[in-house]
Amino acid sequence: MIACGLKHTLMLDSIGNIWFWGNKLSVGIKDEDHEDQKHPKILMSYYEEGPFMYISTNHTKNIAVTNTGYMISFGVHSLNEESNVDSENDNFQYAESG
Repeated sequence: MIACGLKHTLMLDSIGNIWFWGNKLSVGIKDEDHEDQKHPKILMSYYEEGPFMYISTNHTKNIAVTNTGYMISFGVHSLNEESNVDSENDNFQYAESG
């Protein structure tokens, strides 16, 4: 599955990994180089609530849903809210909804 935002693209592979490329801020990654991700890179892999089964995006907001119906939201909006920080990528932030 592929979902296209204004400046970024998400891809969900067959085992539930979410890949991205394009504007890092659009997926919620804060870093100092501000360079776009030019090649696909794994953003999230198997989640504690199960593998991802669905992704959706618009300009700067993204949603991922696991096979158990658990939803997380990530992108520019999650940088301004109380959010979690992924342990593998300290710059990636997301909000959860159970």
